[in-house]
Parts: sequence; structure tokens; C-alpha cells
Amino acid sequence: MTNLIETADAPEAEAPTPDANPTAEANPTAEAPAADAAASIWPDDWRERIAGEDARLARRLQRFESPRKVVDSLLAAERRLRGAADQPLPEDATEEERAAWRAAEGLPPAPQDYEVALPDGMVFGEADQPMLEGFLKAAHGAGLTPAQVNSALAWYVAEQDAAAADLHALDGERREAASATLHESWGPSYRENVNLIRALLEAAPDGLSERLCGARLTDGAQLADDPQTLIWLADIARGSAKVATMAAGAIRGPGKAIDDEIAEIEGRMGVDRDGYIKDEALQARYRDLLDARSRRG
Repeated sequence: MTNLIETADAPEAEAPTPDANPTAEANPTAEAPAADAAASIWPDDWRERIAGEDARLARRLQRFESPRKVVDSLLAAERRLRGAADQPLPEDATEEERAAWRAAEGLPPAPQDYEVALPDGMVFGEADQPMLEGFLKAAHGAGLTPAQVNSALAWYVAEQDAAAADLHALDGERREAASATLHESWGPSYRENVNLIRALLEAAPDGLSERLCGARLTDGAQLADDPQTLIWLADIARGSAKVATMAAGAIRGPGKAIDDEIAEIEGRMGVDRDGYIKDEALQARYRDLLDARSRRG
């Protein structure tokens, strides 16, 4: 996660194919003539005509003996999707009857037996497990099929990704707005104040800086991107001799001592008084260094 203080400086996977010839049991002897008659209606290249240039569809059609078999497969798939709506489970069903009904409807024996398969090989992390367990339990109780469960979970993941992307974009807009506000408020002291805040956070107890920078306000904005908060932190940092000493080197270069920099500025004042008077940023820096030195003792 980034904020203003930190930033101031696969091929598409093939869909699973349906079960080959998922048709209801029938009398092969009685239907054989009808099947032969139906097959004779269609030309030998019916698969190629249907698939056109779709090689994947052409491969899938090789699983079927005739167009009628394709229709049978579609109807069987629709029956499976309708699931419990076709054969509702009686409210007073025994555990044995419930188990048999679930098996007939293609449902797993228990919630944990659902095989979760998210798009693009994605998996749920450890933090998502409580949500996932609760959803699977509710889905199992409602009689959702594995296909319905995975469809719902895929929607959930897509919504989470979209929300994260929207938040990331909004954070960027807020960060730019905060930077503009602080540049206007602080003027040439902007970089100096940012370094003071960084030094203040570095002096905080272990882990506190990360928690503060990662915190969000009631409007959803990151604490470290809120102008009012940053102005307040800069004021606190200016009142800390320890922080002022730590920040002194960061503002003009590592290892630069306060006394050395004061002497450097005073030397310039002696040889180029007019240039010093015109340089408001240098004057502000000189005042801050004097203040830091007096607080340091």
C-alpha cells in the first residue's frame, strides 16, 4: 500500500467439456432404427459445418454421433442445472433420503466436499477461509450445484477485484489532491515538512509507522494522504528536537550536521546578503535549523 509520504520522491484456459453422451438410459434395441434414420438425414461433415472455423468446438463435436446427441446433451445439462426445482426434497426426508437426493442432483455429501474452481487458477487465501466455509455451508443447505457454487464464487472474486481496483484509483486521486493542497500550503517548505514527518514516523515504536500509514479515515481515505493530518504531524515534528536532528541530514543530504549547515548559510549571508534575502526557502531553512539547535541544547 502506498501513500503520499512514501511516494513524494496468460493464455485463456479451455473451459471443461461436458460429459460425453450424458443421456438418460434407454432401450438400445428399440431406438437403434430411429437413431440410424436420424443419422442418415445429416451429411457426414455436419460437425465441420456447425463448427466453422472454431477448432475447439469442432473437437467437442467429435464426442457426439449425431446432432440429435448434441441436443440430448443440452437437455441433460439443463435438467442438471434445474436441480432441486425438478425434484424437490421433502421437508420430512430422512438423512438417507437426503443423501440419495443430493447424489441424484449432483450435490456433494457435505459442504466441504464442493470442489472450488475459480477462473484463471485463482485460489482463496487463508484470510478468506471463514467466508468460504460459511458460504459453502449455506450453499449446501440451499441445494446449490457445484456449477452454481463456482459461478457465485467467481462473481464474488470479480467484485472484490473491481472494488480493489476502484479503491486504488481513488487513493491515487486523493494523493494527488493532497499533494497539491500541501504544496500550496507549505510552498517551498514542502519537501522539508515531508522529511520531518518521515523522521517523526521513523522515531515511532516498531510497527506503529506502518499502522498509521495503512490506517483509513471514516471517509475511506488513507490517513497518510490526508492534508490536515500531515500538517498536524509536521507541526509535531517541528516541536521535537530528536526529530529535527534526524531530519536535518535528510533535507539537504545525509550526514549534514546542523551546526555545519548553519555555518554554511551564515557564510553565504556574509558574502551574498542580497541573495540570501531573496531566497525565502533558505531563510525558512535557517530559522528551522536555529530552532532545532536551540531545542537540542
